[in-house]
Amino acid sequence: MATVFAILEQEGSSLEAIVTHEFPLTEIIEALETASDRSTALHVSIVYPP
Repeated sequence: MATVFAILEQEGSSLEAIVTHEFPLTEIIEALETASDRSTALHVSIVYPP
């Protein structure tokens, strides 16, 4: 968790820097399963197409 805060403290950093996984909405079950594994997932993003 300290690494996350170090990234966010850097000037000009954004939350995109901590996204470790990205899933389309059609794969929401896999996204939630991945998000529940704290050993590999820092931030899971679910993308909804425009």
